[in-house]
Amino acid sequence: MKKRFLALLFALSLSVCMCVSVFAVDTGIDIIDDPLSYYFQNQLLGVQKGTGVTLVCPNGDYKTLYTGGTLVTCPYDGEALELASAGGVIAKKIPEGIGRKDIIGYQDNKGTPNISSDGILYTLAVPYGIVNVDNTAFYTKLNTSYNYVLGSSGSGTSGSSSVSFVYTFTVPETGLYYLYNTTGLSLGSYQIFQDGKSWNEYLKSPEIFYRYSSSKTFEKGTKVYLFIYIKGDRWYGGCPFKYSINSIPICYEPLGDTTINNYNKITINNNTWNGNIYTNNSTNLTYIYPQYTTVNEKNETVTNISNNPIIYNNETKQYYTYDQTTKNYYYITYNSDPAPSPTPTPDPTDKPGGSISTPETGKPGNSSGSSWWDKLLSKIGDAIIDGLLGAVSAVLKLIFKLLSTLLSWIIWAVSRVFDLLPFLPPGLGGLLVGGVVVCFAIGIIKFIRG
Repeated sequence: MKKRFLALLFALSLSVCMCVSVFAVDTGIDIIDDPLSYYFQNQLLGVQKGTGVTLVCPNGDYKTLYTGGTLVTCPYDGEALELASAGGVIAKKIPEGIGRKDIIGYQDNKGTPNISSDGILYTLAVPYGIVNVDNTAFYTKLNTSYNYVLGSSGSGTSGSSSVSFVYTFTVPETGLYYLYNTTGLSLGSYQIFQDGKSWNEYLKSPEIFYRYSSSKTFEKGTKVYLFIYIKGDRWYGGCPFKYSINSIPICYEPLGDTTINNYNKITINNNTWNGNIYTNNSTNLTYIYPQYTTVNEKNETVTNISNNPIIYNNETKQYYTYDQTTKNYYYITYNSDPAPSPTPTPDPTDKPGGSISTPETGKPGNSSGSSWWDKLLSKIGDAIIDGLLGAVSAVLKLIFKLLSTLLSWIIWAVSRVFDLLPFLPPGLGGLLVGGVVVCFAIGIIKFIRG
């Protein structure tokens, strides 16, 4: 009976461990060892990795796994969904306005960081207007003979199909400033009403700039204007037009002593991060672009670097990040179990006559205390027991991880059935996965019983 009970207990414990680890199929990160890294890779990168992101309603009455596409709202009240907490890690949405006064390290409310994943520093250029000039360059003064249309958006009755967007910014540090984005900068929109028939969009794809495009050196505090020339596929003049301009990041390299240090691995409060990591000593901020793995179409494991950082503020001892799924900022915290309170030392007792008595232990010949030999043996025994327990724990942990990985792949394979048969009812997925877990646990029990 005892053997059966132990086998059942082992199987139940193993099933719990496997259910938890299903969330981390290919990360290699243990939620117990490193909860924050685990959360970032499995929750914040879930859509990018194909495993999905768990979202909840603010009042906690609804939860869903989001894997991409149109982001739905809470079904009962229409509120926006938020990141769910998991594994002891808490994601707390940061409200707009004064609530974000401590969220430094970003250029805007859209999660543009001050340092990119490849270590390039950014400053934000904001819209100034448009002008009919065919040139892309940085300037410190505007030509007053040009006819500018001011504002981040506008329209008019007589526009040209060749126009420049104008941006402005103040130089944060003396250095080399330039345009750079091989994936393209989303500048905005510029449309001409051509031939009296329809509006034609001339910004059909992001503008691509290679490193050091239009580079120029500026001193700190300089007011700079940036012209970016927009050229259409055909020339039109005197046509109605309308436009809208987005803010864009400007890259720069400081000229002088740098306060930025680069690492590939860092440990903060017992959490170890691997990836592209940058610390800015002037702001006490650490930008962490975590490393993660995915499996490509050839079933090869590929190592990637996240494009979205998690920032650690060394002054406030706080992690925060911008979530690309819900388009919000979040504080990320981990509440570990509090350490046990130290046992208070008993108050000294009074001897007759009012003197204070303290125990006299460890003295040779004192029958009331332990001898030094007894203490030595006790310490050796404790060390041996701790070592054995540690070894057993390591072996069990390895077994749990191997079996949980196997179960994770089985569940992943089962879940793919619903991609092939989308007409199956949604609730059937949970029942099928639950059945797989139960069958796996029964198999382990039978194996132990022989």
